[in-house]
Amino acid sequence: MSSLSILFLLTLPGTPVPSEVLNDLDAHPWRPAPAAPVVARPVFATPVAAESTTRIGSQGAPGAFATPTPKPQTREPTPSGSWQLQLGALSSPDAANAEKKRIEKILGSGTIELFADGGVNKLRYGKFGSKDEAESARATLKSRGIDGFAAFRP
Repeated sequence: MSSLSILFLLTLPGTPVPSEVLNDLDAHPWRPAPAAPVVARPVFATPVAAESTTRIGSQGAPGAFATPTPKPQTREPTPSGSWQLQLGALSSPDAANAEKKRIEKILGSGTIELFADGGVNKLRYGKFGSKDEAESARATLKSRGIDGFAAFRP
């Protein structure tokens, strides 16, 4: 911007003078708003629903509320599926097949399962009943130079 255009802009009515800008900045500093104060809230082991509380009445202190008895925890059935060791996840099907062949050479026979999941080709090994079984098999494979992690497949 040339000095002539700067002078022109300064002569326009309503254009602030640099000292006015500095005064305005001093009067209204541009700072982030202060953070809201942190309020400590009590932590309860089990949340109590408002509709489940009942007034004790004459048995307890005036205005006291009884805590509801906790509902028995029902255990969800375990989903059907198995644990496997995931040995790789590659976007290219050709690279996944090459990796599958390389791992099968180390392990022997066709024990690696290759499947596509959302554009990713996953290499999985074995079917185990629990994560502990999969982790022990992982340790065996790691000693042979193959690493992976336990994954659940429904």
